[in-house]
Amino acid sequence: MTPAQVKVRPILQFASPEWILRLQAILAELVAERAAELKGVDFTICEVFTDVPPDAHTAVWAARIVDGCVTFFEQPVPADYEVRGDYDAVLPGALMIYEGVDGEELGRQAEHRKAMIAAGRLTSQGDLSAMSKPLRRLLQTMHDRLARECR
Repeated sequence: MTPAQVKVRPILQFASPEWILRLQAILAELVAERAAELKGVDFTICEVFTDVPPDAHTAVWAARIVDGCVTFFEQPVPADYEVRGDYDAVLPGALMIYEGVDGEELGRQAEHRKAMIAAGRLTSQGDLSAMSKPLRRLLQTMHDRLARECR
């Protein structure tokens, strides 16, 4: 294959409009692939990021997964799990790839998260450990795929 034949996906900026579209595409694909595992699931997630470069806008994505189908929202919605934070506070977690991560790196991320919460720059509500294992794996897969495509 020549370099001209190689398809290169541009690197996404976390929380950009293109990133949100990519997130929606990945999540829709994963939900469709795993619909049978998601029967009986009713789960809503909402994330709000402020001060997103280059123009300090606010980015919102939200989704509701019900019985193997997903619906997206462009505004904040009541959610089972919600994250709100400024871009710089959230960025290290957004870029972390959890598959294969070591305990030391997880510890550093947990300390950063605690510091950002204590500083009032990050909030989260809801209990991810209460969700089904198939849904948890799906969301981690989505997260890791996006993190690999971000800068």
